[in-house]
Amino acid sequence: MEPMEEPHGACATPPGGPVPEAIRELAGQFIEEAFAVRRLVKPPVAHLDGHGLRLEDAGRGCIGLLGVLSDEGGCASPSLFARQLGLTPARVSNILSALEREGLVERGPSAGDRRRVEVRLTEKGREVDAHMNEALVRRTAGLLNALGEEDSRELVRILGRIVDVLGDAADRRGRCGS
Repeated sequence: MEPMEEPHGACATPPGGPVPEAIRELAGQFIEEAFAVRRLVKPPVAHLDGHGLRLEDAGRGCIGLLGVLSDEGGCASPSLFARQLGLTPARVSNILSALEREGLVERGPSAGDRRRVEVRLTEKGREVDAHMNEALVRRTAGLLNALGEEDSRELVRILGRIVDVLGDAADRRGRCGS
């Protein structure tokens, strides 16, 4: 079996470089714990229901797409969503269609290049995103409260280090007007 190619800049150890056995064992434990967290943490989809939204046909991708769009200032290209969320262009298109039906986003030509499509967050989309963010903050605060302040600070510190090691993964090429 061929080794998987690592994304450029995603690893502090050069490809093929030695990794101590203890670190390899920790890597396996980290992956198990990360997947356990992913199974246990559900996105705050229930908070979408309060807005009369029916996003079940688009699934969890709606939440990620709204988050990326919000992070980008309310305007981005479909290709940016595909890159940042790891989705196929067809999946992005399906999610955008569901969000459009609900009045959360609008698609239109780019101001900088009318051949390109841009997605814009509507006012309703901004409201839903704000509600989802507030729900996420409440859930996260509850989790951190259960961990205690010391462990919470350590967790946040370590997550910050992970971000530093991985580098800035945000690809800004899909911003509106570019």
